[in-house]
Amino acid sequence: MKNLKRETFSVPNGWPILLLGILITLVLSLYLRHKDHKQFLLQFEYETEQAMRRIQYRMERYESALIQARAFFHSSVIVSADEFHEYFQETQLMERFPGIQGMGLAIKVPKDKLKQYQVWPQGNRNEFFTILYLDPINERNNRAIGYDMFSEANRREAMIKARDSGQSAFTGKIELVQETDIDPQPGLNLYVPYYKKNAPLNTIEDRQKNLIGFIFSPFRTYDLFNEIFKETNLNIDVEIFDGNELDPKNLLYDYNLVPEYQNPHHKFRLIERMNLFGRTFTFHFVPTPLFIRQSQSLMPIITAIIGILFTLLFCRIFWITKKQMEISKASEETLSTALKVRDDFFSIASHELKTPLTSLKLHTQMIQRGIKQNDPTVYSQERVNALIEQTDKQTQRLERVVDDMLDISRIKTGKLTIEKEFVNLSDLVSDVIARMTGQFQMIPGGAPRLKLSKDSDGFWDPIRIEQVITNLLTNALKYGSNNEIDVEVSALPNEVLLSVKDYGRGISPEYKEKIFNSFERAGVSASEISGLGLGLYISKQIVRSHGGEIWVESEPGHGSLFRVKLPRKA
Repeated sequence: MKNLKRETFSVPNGWPILLLGILITLVLSLYLRHKDHKQFLLQFEYETEQAMRRIQYRMERYESALIQARAFFHSSVIVSADEFHEYFQETQLMERFPGIQGMGLAIKVPKDKLKQYQVWPQGNRNEFFTILYLDPINERNNRAIGYDMFSEANRREAMIKARDSGQSAFTGKIELVQETDIDPQPGLNLYVPYYKKNAPLNTIEDRQKNLIGFIFSPFRTYDLFNEIFKETNLNIDVEIFDGNELDPKNLLYDYNLVPEYQNPHHKFRLIERMNLFGRTFTFHFVPTPLFIRQSQSLMPIITAIIGILFTLLFCRIFWITKKQMEISKASEETLSTALKVRDDFFSIASHELKTPLTSLKLHTQMIQRGIKQNDPTVYSQERVNALIEQTDKQTQRLERVVDDMLDISRIKTGKLTIEKEFVNLSDLVSDVIARMTGQFQMIPGGAPRLKLSKDSDGFWDPIRIEQVITNLLTNALKYGSNNEIDVEVSALPNEVLLSVKDYGRGISPEYKEKIFNSFERAGVSASEISGLGLGLYISKQIVRSHGGEIWVESEPGHGSLFRVKLPRKA
């Protein structure tokens, strides 16, 4: 009993636990702040991508409308102005895709027939392409009837490109002849070549010879892009330029009418280029102040507060546990067992907490030493990226330890929450593997070998099931001796089966059931394999809470096959 009392009452005071808790809280808060910054950049890139996709989608719809109009002309011998007007009304193009100024036909007029058409401006030119039809019929469009679009260089360049290639072509920035002094805007024209029906078009000479004219649409750029973005909650500012440069002379559109491209103080900006019908357009994106405010998360502050409270609570529990142990009247055998479990837990937990902290401390000391020695390589992009990568890796390890400790506490108190929804198990497996990409670099192929059934839907808690998948893949990496990992999701009539196979050391028969208990490590020490020994225990509780089963098939030296069977419905 003398040795028993020494083990019971020589518990260290709570100051180291308090300091350790504060340090972990600080590290997690910094990690979350870094994570929020990465999320902000990803969201910003997503918003810009969506904006460009909407533009591309809308322009493809306009091109499709012009191509359909060309088919309408080919289906008739002669199309009168009234017939074209009736066709345009039936397309409902202005209602379905607002922003377009209309649709028209410009035909090639031989020099000897100029007197038969209303052609302007007059002049001695080799070719004439006069606007014959242009709908909808209104005051602006009527101004353009008879205009020879081949007389202007920018239009002529696009028309030649469309004629010779047989493809649609965009002009650069132009001034539409429909434009007035009221709200003037830059303009664009989109041309689709219109050739003789059934004529050969194999060569440029064929296409030049058999060209009748062009089906075209004019656009006022602010009307066009304002309509494209009208139904979206655009939280970024976009400026669009004709060409490859941010040239003020080629500005086509500015969402907030403020020249953000001239502001050198923007911390975040993105420049993208898009080729639309043979023309390059440059997009300049910056986040709006509202977007920045909405992207600022309170999670780092909340984490700091919760972490400090959790540390104080943990210290309180520690002291209560110590007091209860001191006044306990349990037998020597029961008390010794409890002490052993406690000591094992603190030993493993201290090892798991100390390892990443030691690594972080070592990197910090190296950086400090370099700064004191005025080593310029300390500030190099490579060193900074390495430090960030190592910090992210170690903080994730700390986060896993804290999560396991929280989950074991919830399980013991019966407060492990399960929030089910309809999800696909194969999709969850793919998402987890994508997030763990960096951890699979040591195995052949750099990723597990997958065999995923699409018929793997069920009613489960996606966050908890992802936790099970992560634990199984992490174990496969730890115990698989850097060999291949096979992951399979197969469909059963009323259940879905997940299998994770490694080709490592395997598990002895006496540990096949024990490994699903808390703090069991299949006969290896914490110095050999990292972890608290809680992953499989937590996974088993999660699977059981879904009405499922989890088991292992293994032989020493032949790897391990973990299987999880989940009912599709609760």
